[in-house]
Amino acid sequence: MLRPWIFPILLVCLIGIIFSWAQAQQSYNNTSSSIPLQIPSWIKQTAKWWSQGQAQDSDFVKGIQYMLEQGIVKVPPSPGGYLQNSNHIPSWIKNNAKWWSEGQIDDSEFVKGMQYLVQVGIIQVSIVQQQQGVLKLENTLQTDQSTVQSITSTCKAINDILPDPNCTPGAADPAVTQNNIDSTICVSGYTKTVRPPTSVTDPIKLERMQAYGFTDSKSNYELDHLIPLELGGAPSDVKNLWPESYYTNQNSYDKDGFENYLHDQVCSGAIDLKTAQNEIATNWVKYWDGVHSVTNQVTPTQTVPTYQNTNPTQSLGTLHVDLQGQDTISRGSTQSMTVTVTDGTSPVTDASVSVLVTYASGSTTKDFGGMTDYSGQYNFSWQIGGNSTPGTFDVEVDASKDGYVSAHESFTFQVIPTS
Repeated sequence: MLRPWIFPILLVCLIGIIFSWAQAQQSYNNTSSSIPLQIPSWIKQTAKWWSQGQAQDSDFVKGIQYMLEQGIVKVPPSPGGYLQNSNHIPSWIKNNAKWWSEGQIDDSEFVKGMQYLVQVGIIQVSIVQQQQGVLKLENTLQTDQSTVQSITSTCKAINDILPDPNCTPGAADPAVTQNNIDSTICVSGYTKTVRPPTSVTDPIKLERMQAYGFTDSKSNYELDHLIPLELGGAPSDVKNLWPESYYTNQNSYDKDGFENYLHDQVCSGAIDLKTAQNEIATNWVKYWDGVHSVTNQVTPTQTVPTYQNTNPTQSLGTLHVDLQGQDTISRGSTQSMTVTVTDGTSPVTDASVSVLVTYASGSTTKDFGGMTDYSGQYNFSWQIGGNSTPGTFDVEVDASKDGYVSAHESFTFQVIPTS
């Protein structure tokens, strides 16, 4: 049986525990509350000089290093202690540095841009002592280039059409299986949910061009998913990405047609997912030629030519889409764009068009849809908010029509602060 004098002692201990917990909670709340950004003026001046080419990357790095150490730019926890993706800085980052130094965007918007670069690994951060918050920023920054120079080639494309199987063997997304295709790749709009933004793919495209020894303009190439997203390809695995030419004899447009054909075959149950992935990853040209040869083969006993393969998607051809609009536009302005759908030579009327616009912030999207007119065009427009985050806006365009292989293309444009 407890003695009476024990209860006061227990009560005092309990009150002490509660008081200590309250103090710790208050301390945590004060630490985690929103604190006004205090960025030294020397960082802004360095950013200005860097944007004008008067300061080195290493000078700009020192400013980011300071913001990391002071907790102004946060580094998300990384089990491996290292965030690694690419060391190419998109050109819009220098624009952001310039606008920030001139007062056209505020401190919080600039910090958000730096935060994003750290999160996706464009700025690489080595966490030396993560528990103590000691950070080391590696000076490995490079500016974006439209043409790649000083190339060290390690991969060799086969006839300039197929990727090097040692460099680009293809990679599948383990989240997509034969058992769940009806809830993943066979759902309309699925690829939009997994397609990485150009801020991630553009640096990979430059690195892959270097690896393949392509020294001409990057605008001549599509960063192709060897196993396409619509067949469960890995979205950002470098083993599944390579720079595919728009201009070779059999090019990216031809492969797009085969991708759409295989997607229809898998989703209709004509072939299984693994077979489709294998065909397109090993030698898509051979298998696509085989489809065409079967499609156009005439049975010898027939007097009137008829096709053995009556798949309606092959009867009229493959759709192609193009997008026109302002490449650079100010916040608060109206962007007007035109989608043109053709069969490769002539306009296609009454084609169904869907458009998804993703803002630079990544948190805002716009959807548009309609039918092409007699000239094969679909027009749409909208006003960009005056407070929208400047940077690269992604535009995904899909076009389809009965009797044609559908088309999907990705485009971008730049939004800048109002002058």
